[in-house]
Amino acid sequence: MLTVENLAVHFPSRRGTVKAVNDVSFSLDAGEILGLVGESGCGKSMTLLSLMGLVPYPGQIAGGKINFQGQNLLELSNSDLRRIRGRQIAMIFQDPLTTLNPVFKVGEQVAEALRVHQILEPEKKGLFSRSSSGAIKEEVLKLMQDVGIPAPEQRFDEYPHQFSGGMQQRAIIAIALSCRPQLLLADEPTTALDVTVQAQIMDLLRQINQREGTGIILVTHNLALAAEFCRRLAVMYAGELMELGPAEAVITEPLHPYTKGLLRSLPYLVPKGSPLTPIPGNVPDLAQLPAGCPFSPRCDVADHVCLEKEPPWVETVPDHAARCWRLT
Repeated sequence: MLTVENLAVHFPSRRGTVKAVNDVSFSLDAGEILGLVGESGCGKSMTLLSLMGLVPYPGQIAGGKINFQGQNLLELSNSDLRRIRGRQIAMIFQDPLTTLNPVFKVGEQVAEALRVHQILEPEKKGLFSRSSSGAIKEEVLKLMQDVGIPAPEQRFDEYPHQFSGGMQQRAIIAIALSCRPQLLLADEPTTALDVTVQAQIMDLLRQINQREGTGIILVTHNLALAAEFCRRLAVMYAGELMELGPAEAVITEPLHPYTKGLLRSLPYLVPKGSPLTPIPGNVPDLAQLPAGCPFSPRCDVADHVCLEKEPPWVETVPDHAARCWRLT
């Protein structure tokens, strides 16, 4: 359904070109769930924004292809991309409080996508009759009920500030699902939610995937959550993909030193009584990346080749590969 090839997103700055996403390639089958994991600032959210055509100014997509159902999204006009955005590809943004408009009722915000994409009985000139407006409200109430918002008739006319954090996130999910997209981009959908609500949101996304066959790309910092929820994991660092493979294999038999370092620093994956081993050093400046592997300055097994040349992709077993000289 989706193939991303050598995607690059650059931001000009006084220090040089910031390579927020650098030569990223992956694919997604229909109905598959892919997890994008890595520390903050590694390019996960920017990758999703690129798929939506929402790279913020002054950033620009500097190269690559994004093939969605047989067409390259980067070659489409703005009007053609708007027809796809929200209808075929939808996104759950990270912070519902800043995503929802505080001066509009929640029900109207959920209904907006249905009106924009004319999902239910559009009349000539794109206008809706009273009957179609009633159909839209009925569909919105069903969506709100499907995502677990209680008393949808009452909540339809309430404002975002009257919703709890969990219900705000459910409203965002309802907006994303309103047009029944084939691809759902979830950018840390459980951020700032308590553990119980996190579990409810993830159960909801799993039900959507199983019921609708919706492909999902999940961005998260929680490796345990990603391993349980996703079929495959893509590990990002400094704007690049470091490792890609089945979720269980990436967690239990990681290939890249960066993935191993992430796992060693997680308390719930370290044997009881064993000390945590943090990754030494700092994330490199994306405007001044090292010549070789971007992780080489922090890697405990790097040699001179790692510092001088970009590593190749090495597939050790089918469907599990990493970008590392130590695997050659």
